[in-house]
Order: sequence, then structure tokens, then C-alpha cells
Amino acid sequence: MKQLQIDWAQFIRALITVAAMVVAFPLLCVASVAFVIALLLSRLAAIVSVIIDEHTEARSRKGQK
Repeated sequence: MKQLQIDWAQFIRALITVAAMVVAFPLLCVASVAFVIALLLSRLAAIVSVIIDEHTEARSRKGQK
């Protein structure tokens, strides 16, 4: 049976992304004051997801060499 290895840094980045999205989207529906906070959190989620994607691509390129 093959053992899976967890990349903890990527796992933590994914948790931050999910947490930011879980908090951001309900805030978009609550009030216009919360819109600023939700916008910042959604931007954070987008930035972290780009970092995760780049990290994953770099690891796959490294594995192909």
C-alpha cells in the first residue's frame, strides 16, 4: 500500500484560503460596511490560491526533470 505524504505548507495555505472564503461570502450578503472586509478576505483567498497553484506547478515541474 502506498503511503501518502502531506505537504503541510500547502495544506495550511489551502486552509487559509477556505477560511477566508467561508468568512467572506456571508459577509457580502450582510451589510455594505462588511463589504470592505469581505472584499479584503476574498482578495486574500485569491492571492493564497495563486500561491498554492504556483507552488504545486513548481513541484510538478521539479518532479518531471
